[in-house]
Amino acid sequence: MFWRKGYISIAFNDECRSEVRPSDLQSFVWMEEIRKSACVYVDSSNEPCQKINDKEIIQSLVDYINGGIDWDDQSTEPRSHKKTYKFDHVTVEFLFEGDKEIYLKSDKGTKLTKT
Repeated sequence: MFWRKGYISIAFNDECRSEVRPSDLQSFVWMEEIRKSACVYVDSSNEPCQKINDKEIIQSLVDYINGGIDWDDQSTEPRSHKKTYKFDHVTVEFLFEGDKEIYLKSDKGTKLTKT
C-alpha cells in the first residue's frame, strides 16, 4: 500500500519567469495498524528502552513515519543524533541534527521528513 503527496516545484525559464510544475513523491506505508506499545532508545539499543503506552502518541509516531517521503538510501547525509523506535516487528531509526531534514531508516527502506 502506498499513497502520494503532491508538491509544487517552481523553476525559472530562460526569460526569468517562474513556472509552477506539480511533481508526485511516493510514500509507502510502513505500519498499517496502531501498535499497543513502542520502545524508544535514545542513544543505542544496548540501553534500557523508554516504553510508550499512550495510543495517541504511538499513533502520532506511526502517522509521522508513514508520512515520510521514500528516499534513496545512497543520498542520505550524516546526522549527529539518533533515536531508535521499536514497534512490534518494525524498528525505525530517526537520524537528525538541528534544523536539517530527518532521515527514517528501517529494513523497509529510508524516508525523508521535515522537522
